[in-house]
Amino acid sequence: MLGKNHELRSRTEDACYRTIPYRSINISLKPGQPAGNVKQGEDRMREADIVRKTGRPDPQRAMELDRRVLEVAAEMFVTHGFAGTSIERIAAVAGIGKLTIYRRYPSKDALFFAVVKSLGDVLTQSHIDAQKLSPDPLVQLKLSCRATLDVVAQPSVVAIYRILLIEAPRFPALADWVHDNVMRPIEDLTRQLLIDACRAGQLRSDLDTDTAMRALSGMLTGWALKESLLGFEGLADAAARATFFDYAWDMFLKGEQPRPAGADSASIEPTRVS
Repeated sequence: MLGKNHELRSRTEDACYRTIPYRSINISLKPGQPAGNVKQGEDRMREADIVRKTGRPDPQRAMELDRRVLEVAAEMFVTHGFAGTSIERIAAVAGIGKLTIYRRYPSKDALFFAVVKSLGDVLTQSHIDAQKLSPDPLVQLKLSCRATLDVVAQPSVVAIYRILLIEAPRFPALADWVHDNVMRPIEDLTRQLLIDACRAGQLRSDLDTDTAMRALSGMLTGWALKESLLGFEGLADAAARATFFDYAWDMFLKGEQPRPAGADSASIEPTRVS
């Protein structure tokens, strides 16, 4: 049975989860949707005219220009793939000169690297932000896992990931960067939260945290990512994603929470955290 403390913690966690900030380049397109339209192009051309008329942009405008380049590049890569995207097409849709892009990124490879790095930063930062919302390690673990699922379920993120898988032989350094600067830090953070939860008596003291970390990651994101990579909807729907996550989380808790002496796993009621 769930007590009032569990219900209170659930409501508190819901409130915490809704405050998680997401830092992201804005990719509004789905694969196959045309990138850019006339109105956007006209707006971007007017902004570019201001930059040209006033000379070198100030720091704020330079940041906005950098963000626009990454947003348009991401849209183009998602829509046309790596091979079908060029610096010239990105410049035309963004309404800026191609030399403006080349000054920032010397090649299409470098620009693709920057897009992937930006999305990797979003995933890592979402994981970190979630952990700041509660001192409870088990709550932190749930919130961070949920934040990770929400990011990797985004169609635009899946599309970029699909391109990365296809182009990995061309970009071994990029694949290494994603592994070392996105996947490994998230794994380390998850492992540490598992250790902290064990020390707090919330998970079994004999838990193999390395295996648990990999199993938890595979259970929460593996199926959804596989479906999305194959072109199916996966967990793009927020309500379906929430239902799936809660079910998977309860399965995890049922297997890994401390077991009373003489109790088997089937008799344990998990601590629900919704």
